[in-house]
Amino acid sequence: MSSLKLENSELHAHLYYCKYSSEDTAGARVADLYGICCQAQKSIRWAERPGNMLKHLQRREADRIKAGHPSRF
Repeated sequence: MSSLKLENSELHAHLYYCKYSSEDTAGARVADLYGICCQAQKSIRWAERPGNMLKHLQRREADRIKAGHPSRF
């Protein structure tokens, strides 16, 4: 999930990661923790290289449209 906002000709992006539980009831599972930690690391890398993130999102969107899927924007 993300939030985009244009302020004074600057684009601000807020990224959110929603993790589902691997079981029916929530609990303390190592596998779920690893998933969240891995996603946090990926988010840090994207934050360090916002230009690369935008290119990646543009490529994914183009691939989606080419495959006949609706836009995510």
